[in-house]
Amino acid sequence: MKEGPISVCLLVYNHLHLIDQVIDSILNQTYQYFEFIISDDCSTDGSYEKIIEASKKDKRIVPIKTPENLGMAGNANYAIKTAKNKYIALLHHDDILNQNAFSLWLNCAESNESVAFVFNDYKTEKLPSANFYLRDKLKYINQGKVFLRNILLNQWNCPVRGTALIRRKRFDEIGGINERFGLLADVDLWMRLSSKWDVGYVNEPLIEVRQERPENYPKIYTDFSWERRFILFDIHSSNLNKDNYPNFLHHLFKRFVFRNKVSIEIIKWHLYALLRNKNEILMSYPGNNNYELFYSKYCRYILKKFFMKN
Repeated sequence: MKEGPISVCLLVYNHLHLIDQVIDSILNQTYQYFEFIISDDCSTDGSYEKIIEASKKDKRIVPIKTPENLGMAGNANYAIKTAKNKYIALLHHDDILNQNAFSLWLNCAESNESVAFVFNDYKTEKLPSANFYLRDKLKYINQGKVFLRNILLNQWNCPVRGTALIRRKRFDEIGGINERFGLLADVDLWMRLSSKWDVGYVNEPLIEVRQERPENYPKIYTDFSWERRFILFDIHSSNLNKDNYPNFLHHLFKRFVFRNKVSIEIIKWHLYALLRNKNEILMSYPGNNNYELFYSKYCRYILKKFFMKN
């Protein structure tokens, strides 16, 4: 079978219970001409052995294994280094693909050389359209800077999950995924790509997000943690830079708005902890940070005093 311009990089870690379904949804694409790399991040549940079995049934599958557990960001860079094609379909071990995903992604990317990546609507068990609110905001091809400022930097929840079709040339030009951002490094990736090039969007739920994590999965992926919130704050802060906001006053204003949003977010989670009696959230706050404003620090102090009295 001939090979087309797509290298599929499927990232896997301890998802034996779903890996067969995910692999099948990739192999059953209407667009069949792709390299298929499955990179296992030192799973301990038999996932890699299952991948080896699958590779014996379909010669397109290239199983690889990281030398040590690298986390999502490290595994992504490791897998993409072995890929050889024009586009990278970056996929995850718990996402089930619509059979037309590759063809629709490719059509969008090939329609305009300015597109750095293509993403799509998603569906979950509860939501047939997770990005329904974007339908009136996004076009087939979107100006990157506008997408960055109005969508990615304007909300905490990133509408681009860890899955997209990425133009390899652009991925390499920005130095790949920044591994210091760990499990949220893909959010930073979309921001950095958007700051320089355009973004494609397919307004169809091409991916079903399962997120059926096993009980022993790392808690930072499954539970609330301040570490995760602060990683997100760092990502937003690093992309609120002078390249993206060259006007000094505009940049200054955006920094203030950002710090205000951080402060509100921190207060919100403290209130949630107080009202729901989530002592572990309230008491595990690591202390002052460089982003929150004075009123957030004062509210935290008051809330903790009130909580301790009860």
